[in-house]
This record gives sequence, structure tokens and C-alpha cells, in this order.
Amino acid sequence: MHSQYAVMRALQDVEEVPSGKSGFLLYGADASSTVVVMVHDRKIGWAAATARQRRLSHRLAEAASDTLPEATIDMVLETCRRTGSYLGEWLLDRGLIDEHTLERCLVDHTVSALAELQVGMGRPVWCALPETKAPRHTIAAGLVRDLMVEPPSVAA
Repeated sequence: MHSQYAVMRALQDVEEVPSGKSGFLLYGADASSTVVVMVHDRKIGWAAATARQRRLSHRLAEAASDTLPEATIDMVLETCRRTGSYLGEWLLDRGLIDEHTLERCLVDHTVSALAELQVGMGRPVWCALPETKAPRHTIAAGLVRDLMVEPPSVAA
């Protein structure tokens, strides 16, 4: 189970990144489990956790499965790596997924990755990116905070 405190602290870390800067917040760099949050201009581009087998690319490929043959996904991933494109935006630009689907995949994956944060991971390491192509689709920390907060239990 994730630590609510660790998740809220990470979202605060995102909001404390200097305006206009891009980079990675790396949690648990010395641990067996690591969580990485890509930040651009105080918003989340994506998050990933080593403890999670399912990658964002898997979610996106599944979302585009009606329009993108499974056999071509590796080729698409390689094209994105080579050109510096974001997979979700590449799929969106070609009409293989819609904007709502891209945003849903990003939010679901980010919430899932952040759920792996633990208090013992300590403070993150900031790895700044040089001037880079900013993702068009980012997630406000407040939205993730709202989704992560567990509703209070109702007394019977």
C-alpha cells in the first residue's frame, strides 16, 4: 500500500520545480524500487515505477489496438525514440487515439506509478533536462492529488 504522505509530498515536489523547467524527479535511487516523475513547467508529463510491469506504452498500444496492428507497435516505439516524439502524441497526431483516450491513459498510468511511492524512499534527486520538446499533454498535480486522496470512511 502506498504512503499517502509520500504521494502528497511528491506532488508538492512537482509544484516546486522552477517555472518553465523540465526534468525528472527520481525517488528511491538507492532502493530496489524506483519511481520517476517527468516534470515540465510544474506539471507531470508521465510517471513510471520499476515495481510496475505495465508501461505507459502498453496502455497506449492497447488503447490504439483497433487502429494499430500489434505487430507494428515496436516499429512505432522505435520511430518515437529516434525522432524524440512522445508515443501518445504520435498516436494522437495520426488519429490512432483521441485526446480523451490519451489523457485517460496518462492519468491512469501516473496514478498507478505514484501509488508505489513509500516514505522510506526519501527526497528525490532532480535531473534537469536541457531545452527539450515539451509534451503537449501534461497533468496538473492538483488533479492527481484529487484522484489519489482516499475518500473518508463512512461510519455505520
